[in-house]
Amino acid sequence: MKILFLTRVHPPVVGGLENQSFNLVSNFKAINEDTFVIKNTKRKKNLPFFLPRAYLKALGLIRAFGITHVHLSDGVLAPIGVGSDYWGRD
Repeated sequence: MKILFLTRVHPPVVGGLENQSFNLVSNFKAINEDTFVIKNTKRKKNLPFFLPRAYLKALGLIRAFGITHVHLSDGVLAPIGVGSDYWGRD
């Protein structure tokens, strides 16, 4: 399985969702070598810039590596998930 994790909160920022994201990605990488991550390691105020950049980067990774699954870390990333049925299509 080729999976892409998209997370808007990730260490070095500290908090509960950041820890959950870090642990989920780290443990999944340990059991699956086809794991890709797009993460925002800056403060949450960077979110308006992160969302479009992450969407475009995700499109490129999905097409380049044939990613079959995408995991969005939380509901704030839902706009990226809209239309994701069409991400891998030409």
